[in-house]
Amino acid sequence: MSDGTLHPTDRADESPRSWDVLFDLWLLKQAVYPLIDQAISRTKLSADDFGLYLMVGDFQPVSPGDIATYSGMRANTVSAAIQRMDRRGHVVRTPNEQDGRSILVALSDTGLAVTAEAIDAARLVMERLDPLMDIRSGQQAIERLNDAVRVLANLPPRVRLTEQQDPSWNMLLYDLWLLKQASYPLIEQAIDSTGLSAEELGLYLLIGEFQPVSPRGISRNSGMRPNTVSATLQRLESRGHIARQPNENDGRSILVTLTEEGLRTTHAAAAGNQLLLDRLGDLIDVGDAQLAIDQVNQAVRRVANLPPRLPSAGSAATSAAPTGG
Repeated sequence: MSDGTLHPTDRADESPRSWDVLFDLWLLKQAVYPLIDQAISRTKLSADDFGLYLMVGDFQPVSPGDIATYSGMRANTVSAAIQRMDRRGHVVRTPNEQDGRSILVALSDTGLAVTAEAIDAARLVMERLDPLMDIRSGQQAIERLNDAVRVLANLPPRVRLTEQQDPSWNMLLYDLWLLKQASYPLIEQAIDSTGLSAEELGLYLLIGEFQPVSPRGISRNSGMRPNTVSATLQRLESRGHIARQPNENDGRSILVTLTEEGLRTTHAAAAGNQLLLDRLGDLIDVGDAQLAIDQVNQAVRRVANLPPRLPSAGSAATSAAPTGG
């Protein structure tokens, strides 16, 4: 269609399913991160930076090891992030007197000011979301999902922000950030044999269900930036996982489909991830979690001027293994 809206090839089953929990998380991340990035652009922080600044600001002084332990971030990712904050003049380092070896970090006065500015800017986004959803209910459901994911990831219980900031909206953003940090490595471990990242898995599923699909359709319905879609498709093509064909509807754009190898990789990743979802289902009601995330997703997509969430994603690419070796 001219607006880039996708139409599923099979909508026979639109009931919440366990797979939708993680696919919806991927869709939500694609939609909400650019929205937050835009809102806090004057601070030069990204949405991922914002989550980390909130954690450091609330629990300072804090060691890099504790940041990794409680956020779920990899140690080298924490180290790189702190170096970036240090170059900006946003953190101060002090020796950890408890062990005499490690360091503790805290936000500098400039870092605190930038965090406060980002909080105020993000609050304006959440005020637009407030009439469209029950923010507190959504936050509580995502918190429960977060707790279950952290159990599977062998992480300590979720760290709670103090009441110094509005808990209803601030903790929703914070929980989404924490959930991404904890769930992405867990997903990547589950699908390790395929070589895909958690980000790529979501895109493979979207292409697999709605192919043939244009890059514009992917961007419009996922929330991914066009340049991100373009770069990612180039990477998929270099692996031999997608094929391009002319779009006969307009004679100008192209459509992409998964190749046989791309379908095989998607199926293998979905099968590995289903084992993770089965474990998650032992801890929480994944249907309830999916419905809560869907409510947040729909509200975010309206504010971001994106079409409604895609129904029952993930079925086409996972329904049967592709033929061939």
